[in-house]
Amino acid sequence: MDSMSDIVKALSKNDLTKTPKSKSRDSQAFYSEFELPSDTLHIEVEGIGVLNFPLTQTDISKLLNISSDAKFGLREKTLLDRNIRDTQEISAEKIQIKYDENVLEDTLNKLKVALALPENCNLTPHLHNMLIYAPGQFFKKHQDSEKLEGMVASLVIVLPAPHIGGNLIIQHNNMEYSFVSENLDNPSLNCIAFYADCHHEVKKVKQSYRIALTYNLVLTSRSIELPDKINQPLEKALKDYFCLDGLFTKTIIEPSTTKLIYFLDHSYTEHSLRWGMLKGADSKYARDFLKVSKRLDLIPHLALMEHHESWATEYDEEEPVELITDDTTLSYWLDENDQKLPYKEYATCLEDECCWTIETKQLEPYETEQEGYMGNYGNTIDYWYRRAAIVLWHKDNQIAINFELNYENALRNLLKLTEQQGNEKQVLDIIQKAGNYLLCNSQYNYRTADLSFFLQLAFYIKNKDIAKLILSNFALVNVEADSILELAKFQDLYGISWCQEMLVHWRETGIKSNSFPSVRNDILFIVQHLLEKSEHANIKIVEFLLDYWLYSMIEYNKRYIKASPIELANSLKERMNLAKDFMRASALLQNDLITKQFIEYLISEPILYPEFELTDAFLSVQNERNNYQSQYVLLKEHLINKITQKLEMGLRAEDDLSIKTESSCNCSDCNIILNFLKSKTESKRIWPIAEARRGHIMNVFQRLNLPIKFFEEKTGSPYKLVITKSDQLYQTDKKRYDNLKTYFNRLSVT
Repeated sequence: MDSMSDIVKALSKNDLTKTPKSKSRDSQAFYSEFELPSDTLHIEVEGIGVLNFPLTQTDISKLLNISSDAKFGLREKTLLDRNIRDTQEISAEKIQIKYDENVLEDTLNKLKVALALPENCNLTPHLHNMLIYAPGQFFKKHQDSEKLEGMVASLVIVLPAPHIGGNLIIQHNNMEYSFVSENLDNPSLNCIAFYADCHHEVKKVKQSYRIALTYNLVLTSRSIELPDKINQPLEKALKDYFCLDGLFTKTIIEPSTTKLIYFLDHSYTEHSLRWGMLKGADSKYARDFLKVSKRLDLIPHLALMEHHESWATEYDEEEPVELITDDTTLSYWLDENDQKLPYKEYATCLEDECCWTIETKQLEPYETEQEGYMGNYGNTIDYWYRRAAIVLWHKDNQIAINFELNYENALRNLLKLTEQQGNEKQVLDIIQKAGNYLLCNSQYNYRTADLSFFLQLAFYIKNKDIAKLILSNFALVNVEADSILELAKFQDLYGISWCQEMLVHWRETGIKSNSFPSVRNDILFIVQHLLEKSEHANIKIVEFLLDYWLYSMIEYNKRYIKASPIELANSLKERMNLAKDFMRASALLQNDLITKQFIEYLISEPILYPEFELTDAFLSVQNERNNYQSQYVLLKEHLINKITQKLEMGLRAEDDLSIKTESSCNCSDCNIILNFLKSKTESKRIWPIAEARRGHIMNVFQRLNLPIKFFEEKTGSPYKLVITKSDQLYQTDKKRYDNLKTYFNRLSVT
C-alpha cells in the first residue's frame, strides 16, 4: 500500500527544529561513550575499605577474595554456566559509592540527549554489581533483563586498572559498536551507556583484570510532550491510509476496524512500555503520531508485538532456506494515558496493516529453537521476535473494534445499557456502529447464552428491522426451549409475521445440518407452554415447529440407513421417547396434516420403529387422553395388522433352538455360523480356527445383537472358538408372544 510507504518516509524525514550540534539528538543512537575523572566516584567496599585508583594487584586480589561466581538469567531461571558467563561479581549490597553530584547531574543530562530520551524525563542510576574479569574470562552475547520497572538502559563504568582485551560488543538492529576499555595507564573512568534491549557480549580478557561497575538506568517520565510543529507528510499519508475526506472528517459507509500498526525500533516489556519512556527514534515517531492523531481524530495505542517464523533448513544446517509459516500477534494494549486496556491478543497480517522503518528480520530473535524432521520438511528452525507497536484507528471505528478485540466485554457493556429504560437510542447507535463485528461472533456459533443476549437486545431496541438483523446468524437446530418461548413474546411487539419470518430464517440457516434440534427432548414442554393461552398466533408457531421437528427427525434418522442391529438397539429407546413426545404434542395441536405425515413416516420405517415397541409407545400415550384415538386411527390399524401377522406365525416350539438372522458377509466361515444359528437342535459349536478368522466372525456377528455368546478356548493349536446360543430362547419368545396378545386385545377394545 503506497500510503503505508509514505507513512514510513514521513517518519524517517528529520523535521526536528534545528538545535546546536552539542545539543542535537540522534534518534538512531543506541549507546553513549564517555570518560569521567576518577575522583567522580568515591568507592568503599565492605571488608576492604576505600578503593584508590588505579587499582593495584593487591586491591584486585582483595576484591577477588570476597567475590562470587556470576550467574545469568534465562527467562524465569537464574543459572550458573561458565560456558556462557565466566566472571566474578560483588553484589551492590557490599559497595557504597559517593558521587560528585554536579558531575553526576551533568552526565545524566548528557546521556538523555545522547540516547534521545524525552527531555522532561528523569534518569536515575541504580548500582547492580561490580564485575571482575580475569584473563580468559568472558560473557557471551545476551540481553539484559529489565531488573527494575522503568529500566531503560545499562551503564558500565570500567575502573582504572591496566588490562588488555575485554572489549564490550553492543548490537542494536543491524548496527554494532565495540567499546574498548583496555588501557595500561589511563587514570580516567571509561564509561558507556546503552539501551537495555541491546544484545551485547564481553570478549575474553587477554591480560590482567577488567573491573567494572554496572548500573541499571531507570527512566521516570511525565506525559509525553508533543512537538511544536506537525509532521505534514505524515498527516497526509495517514489521511490517505484511513480514507479521510476533508481536512479532519471521515465518511463512514459501514463499520470498519481499519488499523495502522507501526512497529517500533526497540523492544519493550510490560514494565517499560510507556509513551513517555520510549527510546530514541521511537520517542520521536510517537510524538509525531500523537500530534497528527489529535488533528485527524485517530485514537493512538501502544501494544507489544510477538512475531514467530518457522523455517525449513537443509539437512542438519542451521541456515534457513524456506519459510514454512509465520504469525504476528499484538497484546498488552495501552491507551494514550498509559492505561491498560482489556483487549485480547490480536493476530495481524504484516502485508495488510503493518509498517516499519526497520524490518524484524534485522533484529535479534529473543528465542530460537531447532527441531528435527517434520511432515514434508526436513529440519526446521523457529525464531521468535519481540517488538512494540503504535496502533492507530479512527474514533468512529472504536465501537466495532471493541467487539473485535474483546467481544465478551463489549457485549457485556452493551447489555448493561438494556437493564433500564431510556438507553434505547444509545443501544441502537452501538448496534449500528458495531455492525457485523457485533454479529460475527454469533455466526455459526449458536450458543444458547449468545441467543439469549441477542433476544434481550432485539426486544429492547423496539426496531423490528434491526432486531431481525441481529438475530439473523443463529440456527433453529441449536435454539433451545427458553429462547423459543422468549421469541413468542415478540408477537405483540413486532407481530406474528415477524416471528414466523425469524423462525423460517433460523431454519434455513441450519438447513444443511443433519443434527436433530437441541430441543428434541423439550418438544412437549414447548408445545404445552405455547398453547396454554390457546392464542391463534402461538398455534401458528407450534405448527411451524412441529413441521420442522418432523423434517429434522426424518433427516437425522437417515444416519441409521447402514447402522448395525446393535447400533439400532442402543438408540431405540431415544427414538421411541421422541416419538411419544411427538404424539402427545401433535394431539395437543390437533393438526391432522402433521399427524398424518408423522404416522406415515413411522409406518414406513419398521426397522427404526418396530411394531412391538411402537405399539407400547402408542398405548402408553393413548391412555393419557381420549383425543389420541381419533387422530391415530391409521397407526392403530397398522399395528393391529402387524400384530395379527405375528400371532398367526405362532409360538416357537420349546425345543426349537433356531435363530433367524442374515449376515452382510457371505464368506465360508460366516455361512457356517449362519447354518449353526438356523439349526433347531444345535446349541453349541466348538470350532478350532485361526486367530484372524475368529476375530472376523466375532466382529460380524456381535454387531447383529443376537442371543449368542462367544468364548475363546485357548487350548491346542489353533485356539477354539466356542459359540453358545442362549438357553432362554423359548422363554423370551413366549413372553413377547404373550405381550403381543395383550397388545392386540387392548388395541381391539380402544
